[in-house]
Amino acid sequence: MSRDDAYRVVQRAAATATKEHRPFREVLEADADAALDAAALDRAFDLDRLLANRGRFLDALEGLA
Repeated sequence: MSRDDAYRVVQRAAATATKEHRPFREVLEADADAALDAAALDRAFDLDRLLANRGRFLDALEGLA
């Protein structure tokens, strides 16, 4: 999937999730165009992985002050 196609899938899913008050992941799971299996979604929504570098990020912000 191209980056532009992925962008459109994510934007459409986000709009649907907001409009229908549904979890974003649930909308992506139901979208055949998303082409993500459960393992890929697990990685994408893994908060530990997403926040793994938060310390480095916060340190960099402190360095700007």
